[in-house]
Amino acid sequence: MGAIEVHIYDRDYEPPAEPKYLFSANSVNQRQDGSIAFITSKKELENYIHPECIKHVMNLDVTFGDFDDVPKLLCGISELGESKIKKWLNDKVAATMTYDHLCAIDKEKEIEGWFNEIQKRLSRGMFFNEAAAGTETK
Repeated sequence: MGAIEVHIYDRDYEPPAEPKYLFSANSVNQRQDGSIAFITSKKELENYIHPECIKHVMNLDVTFGDFDDVPKLLCGISELGESKIKKWLNDKVAATMTYDHLCAIDKEKEIEGWFNEIQKRLSRGMFFNEAAAGTETK
């Protein structure tokens, strides 16, 4: 109903394979309503969580690469199930991330780029003005 959307898709597949949700992201980006989609350059959003934060919150030592399945790795060294681990990572652990943690794990500043693009749209009023224009009746 005229709402501008921001989509963030996990890449899932390691290059050179195309991202799993490339078609979906392209569909969003081709809209003329200001919506935008990003695809992670790493496997999943969990790959952007700094291992120090995992250690601090979950008391688990882990190292991982950009395309490792972080929740599955943590399942192997903890007694928690994968869905519980994903919830902890995305709620409790991610909340402890600082800008320094993010810069250390995301050296290309990909996530910062997403926020900058969203901020540009906000400063142009795209999320509000275009959404309102899309809901006007004639």
